[in-house]
Amino acid sequence: MNALVVDNISKTFITKNKKKVHAISNTSFTINENEFVCILGPSGGGKSTLLNIIAGFEEPTSGQVIAHGQKINGPSPSRIMVFQEFALFPWLSVLDNISFGLEMKGMGRVKRYEHAKYYVALVGLEKFVDSYPSELSGGMKQRVAIARALAMQPDILLMDEPFGALDAYTRENLQQELLNIWEKERKTVLFVTHSVDEAVTMADKIIIMAGSPGTIHNEISNTLDRKRVNTEPGFVELKAQIQKYVQRAGNLNASLKN
Repeated sequence: MNALVVDNISKTFITKNKKKVHAISNTSFTINENEFVCILGPSGGGKSTLLNIIAGFEEPTSGQVIAHGQKINGPSPSRIMVFQEFALFPWLSVLDNISFGLEMKGMGRVKRYEHAKYYVALVGLEKFVDSYPSELSGGMKQRVAIARALAMQPDILLMDEPFGALDAYTRENLQQELLNIWEKERKTVLFVTHSVDEAVTMADKIIIMAGSPGTIHNEISNTLDRKRVNTEPGFVELKAQIQKYVQRAGNLNASLKN
């Protein structure tokens, strides 16, 4: 079953100077239930705009997005976004940050704390349940953000470069932790990244966006075994193939700007 259908989406913005900016043009793809999909491409290719449309934060100029058979007309707790910026409330503890959305949904204190503690444990932060964001490292803050999103039990998890601001060691650890969580929770994930290595490590399918306005340049299935090692021949071969596609996409963007 298709979890998400992006059907011929285009998006045009009007600037303060009354100029039209074409961000996305005629973009279509589908994502299957429980699939982990990465979107790659050069800056300015419309990746974040597309994610915001799927989240319901932006309306497309034309086309539509269908999530589990329903047209998306606005934000929904069935689709939750995790941003590169952690967006935690500094005055709330780890537990209260994770349970905040549940409180907004009207869940009682005892039940929401019990529910939130499961996700605290899932991201390995049991010892920091009463800590505040200022007392956490960048990787720990992102774990809180992921746990907060998962606590809402969305059908689709949207992630906009969630590990982009982290050091390489923390990033690799969180990649594996996210994959472990994904295997337990079996969510549909749409993950924007600039890292080819990250996409090959994590995705079932890799979508490359290119151009200005952005559109789909390539769509590649990743059939590598889930225990992926970046030095194995299959990984290296697929990474090299995707790097070529991404470079072509970058060249296309550059030619359109000149």
